[in-house]
Amino acid sequence: MALRCYDDVNNISLFILMSEVKKRMSVYLTPSLKEELAKLAKVKSRTISNMVEVLIVEAIEKAKTEGEID
Repeated sequence: MALRCYDDVNNISLFILMSEVKKRMSVYLTPSLKEELAKLAKVKSRTISNMVEVLIVEAIEKAKTEGEID
């Protein structure tokens, strides 16, 4: 894993694992689906954003296991 160093305005070095930099994306949900997602995230002690990520990772792993994708 590559580490890259950035200097902020106060000249403090910040190290970021480049493989862990996340990209932003927008998702449109019905209000009821968003509400259910929020409930699930709360019981799992996760943010909504992190819960979405976990669900996507699980779906991808399942699809790979079942041979749907490489």
